[in-house]
Amino acid sequence: MTKSSGLDEKQITMLTLEPFKMPLDGTILIEASAGTGKTYTISLLYLRLLLGIRNENVFSEPLTVEQILVVTFTKAATEELRERIRLNIHELRVTCIRFLANPELVKFSRLFPLIELLDQHKLINTAIERLLLAEQEMDKAAIYTIHGFCQRALSGLAIESGSPFDFELKENNYHMLEQASVDFWRKYCYQMPLYLHKKILSFYATPHDLKNAIIQYLEGDLPVFSDDLISNRTNIIKLSELDKLTTVEQKISYLIALCEQMQIKIAKFKTDWLAAMNDSNSALTRLLSDLSCLHQGVYKPTKIEPIVNKITQWATSTLPDLTFLDEVSLFSQSYLKAKTTKGNKTPSMDLFEEVDKLQEEVDFQIIKSNFLKIAIFEMRTLLQQDKNKKGVLTFNDLISRLDDAFKTDENHHLVKTLQHEFPVALIDEFQDTDPAQYRIFSTLYRTNYHSLHESLLLLIGDPKQAIYGFRGADIHTYMRAKSEAKRHYTLDTNYRSSVSVISSINQLFDYSENPFMYEQIPFYRVNAAKVNEGLGFIVEGKQEAGLNIMRPELDGTLSLVEYKHFMAQALAKKVANWLMLAQNNLAYFQTKSEKKTLQVEDITVIVRSKSEAALIQDALKLYDINSVYLSANESVFSTDLALDLLRLLKAAYEPQNERLIRESLGTILFQMTALELYELQENEQLWENKLYQFQVYQQKWQQYGVMAFLRDVLIENRLSEKWYSSGQGERMLMDFMHLSELLQKAESEFESQHELIKWFGEQIEMPTVESQEAQLRLESDKHVIKIVSIHKSKGLEYPIVLHPFALMYQAPKAQLDFMDETINERVLDIAGIRKDDIKLQAEKSRLSEDIRLSYVALTRAVYHCVIGFSPVREKSNSKSTITHRTSVGSLLVKEDELANDIDFYNVISNIANQTKDGLNSISVEKLTDTDDTYDNSLIKTNNNEQLKSFEAEKFTRTVLDNWTMSSYSHLSTRQKQLLSTPQVAKRDDKIQELLQTKMLKTNIQNVDGDAIKDIYHFPKGAFAGIFLHGILEHPEQYLSADKIQKEYAWRTALERFSIHLNINPLSDDNNELGQWQQVLEDWLYRLYYHELPFANVRLSNIPYEMQSRELHFHLNMPNPLTANQLNKTIQEYDSLSAQADLLTFDTVQGMLQGFIDLVFMHDDKYYIIDYKSNHLGYAFDAYTQANMQLAMIEHRYDLQYQIYTLALHRYLKQRLPNYAYDTHMGGVFYLFIRAAGDVPEEGADTQYLNDLQPGVFYTKPDYKLILELDELF
Repeated sequence: MTKSSGLDEKQITMLTLEPFKMPLDGTILIEASAGTGKTYTISLLYLRLLLGIRNENVFSEPLTVEQILVVTFTKAATEELRERIRLNIHELRVTCIRFLANPELVKFSRLFPLIELLDQHKLINTAIERLLLAEQEMDKAAIYTIHGFCQRALSGLAIESGSPFDFELKENNYHMLEQASVDFWRKYCYQMPLYLHKKILSFYATPHDLKNAIIQYLEGDLPVFSDDLISNRTNIIKLSELDKLTTVEQKISYLIALCEQMQIKIAKFKTDWLAAMNDSNSALTRLLSDLSCLHQGVYKPTKIEPIVNKITQWATSTLPDLTFLDEVSLFSQSYLKAKTTKGNKTPSMDLFEEVDKLQEEVDFQIIKSNFLKIAIFEMRTLLQQDKNKKGVLTFNDLISRLDDAFKTDENHHLVKTLQHEFPVALIDEFQDTDPAQYRIFSTLYRTNYHSLHESLLLLIGDPKQAIYGFRGADIHTYMRAKSEAKRHYTLDTNYRSSVSVISSINQLFDYSENPFMYEQIPFYRVNAAKVNEGLGFIVEGKQEAGLNIMRPELDGTLSLVEYKHFMAQALAKKVANWLMLAQNNLAYFQTKSEKKTLQVEDITVIVRSKSEAALIQDALKLYDINSVYLSANESVFSTDLALDLLRLLKAAYEPQNERLIRESLGTILFQMTALELYELQENEQLWENKLYQFQVYQQKWQQYGVMAFLRDVLIENRLSEKWYSSGQGERMLMDFMHLSELLQKAESEFESQHELIKWFGEQIEMPTVESQEAQLRLESDKHVIKIVSIHKSKGLEYPIVLHPFALMYQAPKAQLDFMDETINERVLDIAGIRKDDIKLQAEKSRLSEDIRLSYVALTRAVYHCVIGFSPVREKSNSKSTITHRTSVGSLLVKEDELANDIDFYNVISNIANQTKDGLNSISVEKLTDTDDTYDNSLIKTNNNEQLKSFEAEKFTRTVLDNWTMSSYSHLSTRQKQLLSTPQVAKRDDKIQELLQTKMLKTNIQNVDGDAIKDIYHFPKGAFAGIFLHGILEHPEQYLSADKIQKEYAWRTALERFSIHLNINPLSDDNNELGQWQQVLEDWLYRLYYHELPFANVRLSNIPYEMQSRELHFHLNMPNPLTANQLNKTIQEYDSLSAQADLLTFDTVQGMLQGFIDLVFMHDDKYYIIDYKSNHLGYAFDAYTQANMQLAMIEHRYDLQYQIYTLALHRYLKQRLPNYAYDTHMGGVFYLFIRAAGDVPEEGADTQYLNDLQPGVFYTKPDYKLILELDELF
């Protein structure tokens, strides 16, 4: 069989492959349609190469398993190939032995042609030896994924390839890409003028958005830029000028200069507009007074007036900006001319001409284009620098590194070395290649440098099954390779499907002259294998056609939504009917030798997306039919449950945060009803119990790990019962346990719960499909309908396939690049000059891939296939059909036909009526009603096997599991009101009364009605505390003598915190932000320059080398520590502890960690400072010693400073030769930073203030207490 197709004006002849005879040299391409035995063919050719049978009559030097390179694209495929080849080697060896014993025994063996060739050349005995050796060395066989081969080449030939000897291989580099975008944004965008920064933010709101827009261009091959090809427009010339600049700084400066030119033109127009509006005799004002000459649908006075007011208001702003209102175009000369009614004169004015000119010259696409080009090149550089610094390579880097090594291999030394090691290569699934991969193999085998073996590059794949474009596969690369191959073969026999199924696919795809959109991807009819003759699906005594097309009974079109719902219901009804008939053996499979009753697991529904699967599952539930969805593209991190679990982790991490707990309880995870949530809100006791439950969860997590804590949540809240009652039990339970395992594994890699939560959030934000361990697991595939994604189904086969949504259509996504087929290059059009080309190419690529997806789905069937068909509209209110733009629909259109003129129902009927050899391969079924009900009890989808009773062996040993990583927070969280607080109770009533009066009088508004702005009215809460602590970690930045640096530090910090101040940081009026900046500057200056009592030193005078900020410590706790022990010790020696509630933590053992805000040395003494942002009142005199002591007791800061002092004591004891506590330990300062360093206003009542400074709490724990704590810990 031969068939030709046009490819670059070159006729390609496809020969039918004969695996025992085809010559094995040069570059060969084999197109293997679905089910034609691709893997079998590869294994046979492997045997020939192993034995040196290159031609029917030519025997060359045999090869070893280490010399035959086999490359495929997944790990699973490599293992399958390795096992298949090993079995074939064993089978051929055994067959050779049997042949020597008696040739008649193997006469009908499938490998007999090979044995005949070996026998003719008296090589049977030699072959047996070589086959035995190969079988023993299969573990060394060179069978790799593409990434595995590249890694092997780079690491094995590090010197030749210029690669590092040691590198870390990462599955993905999501974090590094994020970091590159953040670094670029911080380095360049923050330093832009505000007006330009605003414009950039209008394109990309965050560094994350920018990264997502260009992520596919940050690694690997970079397409040709459209402005490098065409220079016929103003903005293209400007882009070309940008390329002449060398540094990023120069390019940013050039971008700013472009913006300034636009600003000048916009400012001139604003001035001209205002002048015209103020001139009562101008053409503009005359026009506005009488709009009757213009089309009233657009220029109706009531419509125009607010538009004019808007333009005028915009024109009055003198601040530099890069905005140009769309409404201004209404006053362009060209538009006014177009809208002038017949018989009237078009209004004219220089201002109107100026609008036309502005629309051409003020093109914000120029800014976006230049910015994107700068970002792409600079982020590529930053990413590569980061990888080099960390010694990291990703899977994509392996390919690009080897590709680059070949490009710089001037003497071909690397190519010669690899070709000597692998003289032949068999590339499987070649339709999923990309340009870099093809360059590697074509470079490696283009020229033969090996004297003993002739090089061979064998490419095998099926372009009709190229469906992995989203992973970088490029069908155009396949087409290029096809044009460069020396010989072309095709496999013409399908060994998978029945005769009727094969015939139906031939009929459907052969109807169109160019079914796959590209001439280089023709459709070849395939034959059915003789062994499959007689296969059929029998329903009520009648054999079903290979392909059944379901259609609505009434003619007409459906919207896509209506089509999907209709077909889902029709499919469920059909499946229910089959299963009911199968109970009475009226639905079965016919083979040559037996009948096999249809089982529920024989039925597979193939869909494209998760939403389609959900439609099918809902429809099947109406008939009580269980189903399961499995996809190759679904990560467990992309499920709704993962997001709910993240909320649960955040709530358990911060059990004092009631908002987080409410968020968690309101998720699907807990399945709480609206009434239950309402009761929680109204019943204080219930809510307190729930808060306590989350505190227990936190401790469980800290002590036993995340999986134990999640298991407790599952059991205590009876979640599995709730999930099963909702119908999602099995799926949700599987995902919950899967996520728990992943969290447990990740937990061992992080030091804190916060890091684990951050990692989990990042996985949810950017789930990686390639991660095998994160792919959705199949909850059960027994006695259920399998709903499988098309990508997951590839390479598999199913007895019955239902593809209900065969008219696949998804509008092409917006993209920046396209394949320019005139130059055979991918073009990146950030300049926006080839929009039409992009649109056409995107539509062609989309439709072509949709057709290939449907081809994959249909060719999975063995006995029977069903599709749903109806002419469709994109939306319910659309008038025209899009059937010709859908996958199967496009197959029904001839090249010279117009879609709206086609009767699609008539076309499918005509195709169905075509018969071959009296075989009716396609049937059309009109569906009258999909709402019939069935007796669900007749459909038995579960085995009624009697369950045996098992009892698990009881565990009797004692497990010591007190060891944990603890903290001050852990020890102080749980308390009970067991003790009175006598000293607090005796607190001066006069102080209380005065403070309350003071707080009432100090209202939030001042005399002018503006919000008071001082440090006491600065926002409260955790976010404010984090913000103030962040400033105190690096105070020198905010007190810098360099005004520019100081201004940048304050502005950056305040803009990030502005949401908590209810301020828009991008507002033109940033006066309020400036006021808060002044408040905080004054506050920090006071705090930093005031003298600390007892230490007699200012923070500003402490040398940097005498400070340690955020000192991280670990205290060893080798012995179990109980709450009673600790309570007794600290209450005996510390008056604050004696007044506090009892600690009630569970027994702990292991390590206790923490961070001290600041440790400093002054006059040979060491001091501890902890900053507290607690809000004690709205005035200076709210921060008295009494109030601070109350706060210290309520929050158990007494325990905190005792632990800090113990940590510093142990540290100094190890480091100082003559250390003495009384001599070297200076004490502890707790600075309540809102008041520390402040002074009372003139005339303020200070009768209740003692000699200690308000806002400054000082103590030095008793040395006996420290000694006892040292013993306890």
